[in-house]
Amino acid sequence: KMKSSRQANIRLGTYITGGVILFILIFYLIGSKQNMFSTSVKVTTVFSDVVGLREGASVRFTGIDVGAVSKLTILSDSSVLVEMSIDRKVTPYIKTNSVATIGSQGLMGAKLIILLPGNPDLSSIEQGDNLPSVQPVEADDILREIKISSERISIVSGNLIDITRKMNRGEGVFGKIFTDTAFAYNLSITS
Repeated sequence: KMKSSRQANIRLGTYITGGVILFILIFYLIGSKQNMFSTSVKVTTVFSDVVGLREGASVRFTGIDVGAVSKLTILSDSSVLVEMSIDRKVTPYIKTNSVATIGSQGLMGAKLIILLPGNPDLSSIEQGDNLPSVQPVEADDILREIKISSERISIVSGNLIDITRKMNRGEGVFGKIFTDTAFAYNLSITS
């Protein structure tokens, strides 16, 4: 009888220990989902296009990784809500008017959020704040503008070449002024 009572106590102790461990694990998992134990602050911003940004992407402030993109939500056909998890230790330096933009690691690297410093006189970000955003300039846009500019430059330079050719042949008023030796002689006499 003593042996069976001891086995029952051991079994009961194992069940209670397992139950306590399971309770702590469930409490921790629920708490981590709700950020009850986290040392981060959730803030949001809205972009019209996230240009390849992904969940888990870095968030940088003054060149230092200070958090990560925790969630992307499409609000409409022209806006995407970006939720960021920022380390609580750096929140005193990030102000409510700090501007979020999308950058990339290196020339063609992964996309990330860059937080630009705000006015030091304003209050620091807090849980649930929404930061203003600036749409990033994409390399494709820059290349398109360079192409348009180079086409315009080639048109202007072509016109300049035509004008100088006409002047060299003595055509037009300026051509006659520059190629007419008699006019140049008379001009030198008057001065």
